Amino acid sequence: MILKLKSPVLLFILSIFFYSCEKEYSIEGNVVAGTAVFSFTGSPGTCTNAVVTGAYDAGVALGATNNVTIEIDVTTIGSYSITTATINGISFSGTGSFTVTGPQTVSLAGSGIPLVSGTFSFTPDPGGCVFPVVITNGGRTSTAAFTFTGAPGACTTATPAGTYQTGTALTASNTITIDVNVTTPGTWVITTPAVNGMTFSGSGNFTTATPQTVTLTGSGTPVTEGVFDFTLPNNGCSFPITVFTGTPATDFLKCTIDGVARTFNVDLIAIKASTTSFVLGGSETADANSPQFEIDLTNTPDITAGAYNKFSATNTTTYSIGLFDNGVAATPWSIGLVQTGPFLVTVTAITTTRIEGTFAGTLYDDNGLGAGAIEITDGSFSIPY
Repeated sequence: MILKLKSPVLLFILSIFFYSCEKEYSIEGNVVAGTAVFSFTGSPGTCTNAVVTGAYDAGVALGATNNVTIEIDVTTIGSYSITTATINGISFSGTGSFTVTGPQTVSLAGSGIPLVSGTFSFTPDPGGCVFPVVITNGGRTSTAAFTFTGAPGACTTATPAGTYQTGTALTASNTITIDVNVTTPGTWVITTPAVNGMTFSGSGNFTTATPQTVTLTGSGTPVTEGVFDFTLPNNGCSFPITVFTGTPATDFLKCTIDGVARTFNVDLIAIKASTTSFVLGGSETADANSPQFEIDLTNTPDITAGAYNKFSATNTTTYSIGLFDNGVAATPWSIGLVQTGPFLVTVTAITTTRIEGTFAGTLYDDNGLGAGAIEITDGSFSIPY
C-alpha cells in the first residue's frame, strides 16, 4: 500500500528547500509565492455574480454538491484560505493557490447541517462580500417541537448499541436510541456535548405528532474506561455509556488531535524506502475518504533510534515530516513551513522487522502554509516492516 498523502506533499516540501532562496514554491506544477493578496468583487456589499449550487434543506447534511462560486481580483499570487463563519449550522470554505493575477473565481465547499429554514447571509473572510443562501424545509412543514421522555432526569428508554473501548474509534454501529414525544411535526437536529472524547448526533424529520424514537450515532474515540453520562440538549434527559478497556494492539499508530484521541490502525504500514528514509502511516477507517496520518523520517547514513525534529531549511539531514489528511480538505495538514511550531518524532526502538516511537507537535493546514493549526499530543507507534 502507498499512502495517498506521500508523493505530492513530500515533493512539495522538498521543493521548498531547494527553491527557498527564490521564495517561490512549487505545488504540483502551480507556482505560488507566499500568501496571496486579493479582494472580493462587490465587497463590502453583495458578492458580484455569486452562484450557489446544491439543495439546502433544514435538517439535511450538506454534501459534495453544496458549493458557492464567487468572483475575486488577485493582485499578488500565492496560497489562499477562505472561510465563512458558521451560521444556522453551516459554513463555507476553500483553500488553494492563485498562479496568476487578475479577475478569477473560487469555489467554496459547504459543510454542516442547516438548522432551520430561511435566508441567511454569509461573508467570506478576510474582508469579503456578502452572499445569501436560502434554506428550505424540503417539503417539511416546520422545525419540530418535542421533548425527551424522562427529561430532565434519566431517559426513560435509552438503548445503546455497539462496543465502546478505550482507544478504538466509534463507527456507525455505535448508536443510542431515545424516546421522544413530538408535539409539532418537522425537522429535528440533536447533538450531545462531547464527553470522554465521544459525541452522539442525528437529524431527520417527524411527520406526525406522536411518541417516537430517534437514533443518534456516536463519533470520536473513548479516552478512558468507566461510565459516562451524556445529557441531551434543550433540557433533555441523560443516558450512560460504559467504556471498557480496549485490548492493546500489537501494531498501532495513535495520537490525540486537539484533545481527541484518534487511532490510525487500518492499512497500517511502515516502509523502509532506503537506508536513509522511512515512511509509516495508516487510516482511521476502511472508508475511501478516511482520515489518514503519515510520518516520514530521514537520516544519513541510516535510520536509527533517536530524535527527529521537523524538516526545515536548516535541518535537512536528520528530520521528520508529519502529515494529517482529515478526509475532507483538498490539501493535508503538515509541518509548518513558515511557522515556528515544533514537530518531534522520537524513534525509541528499531530492529530489522519493527520500528517504534513517539511523536508530538503542531501541524498546519494547506500543506503547512496555512494559518489554521492543530495540536498533536501523545502520539505513539509500533509497526512491523
